[in-house]
Amino acid sequence: MYERPGSVVLPQVRIVDLRREFAASRRSIFSKELTTALTDVIDRREKAVILHNRRGFSLF
Repeated sequence: MYERPGSVVLPQVRIVDLRREFAASRRSIFSKELTTALTDVIDRREKAVILHNRRGFSLF
């Protein structure tokens, strides 16, 4: 979807390479950037939804 109804703007999307996270000894399925962003959401007493699309049987 390239445009939204009304004046609503598309959300900002960032792609994070988890291979770099693993190379930095972070063994989480969540990147440091996502963890920081979620912490900020919690601090502002807002809510967030995480959709995790698991394909195959890899659990990290």
